[in-house]
Amino acid sequence: MVFLGVAVIGCCLTGCTTVKIWPRSSEAKIRETVLKHTPLGTSTEQVMTFIQTQLRHKGTVKVGKFGARKRNFRGDDQIIGVKSIEGIEVGSHVTIFWPLPLMTYVYVSWAFDENDRLIDVLVNKEIDGP
Repeated sequence: MVFLGVAVIGCCLTGCTTVKIWPRSSEAKIRETVLKHTPLGTSTEQVMTFIQTQLRHKGTVKVGKFGARKRNFRGDDQIIGVKSIEGIEVGSHVTIFWPLPLMTYVYVSWAFDENDRLIDVLVNKEIDGP
């Protein structure tokens, strides 16, 4: 218990915070929240540090050798940038499609240019159906 108290106080003194994404928010609102912490132009290293130390998430964090995939319902997905951090699950919630309760998962991806600078943040919601 003492260790937990010391950890919390240490975290407060160093200014670290936990960023939790509200998964029921719109994709635009989630993107806006993420951009507050990782604005365009942020380095790949700084985004990695943010994800690993502040963002509540699930999934493996690694920089991919390809751009981020911007999903499109028409099926003509677009690749943004030349490197990316993709598939970071930042939340989920139950969606009711009568009579079935289905899970909606929220993923965030970061796209980087050839200079390892952030050029876009992509948010994708996927419904896990039968």
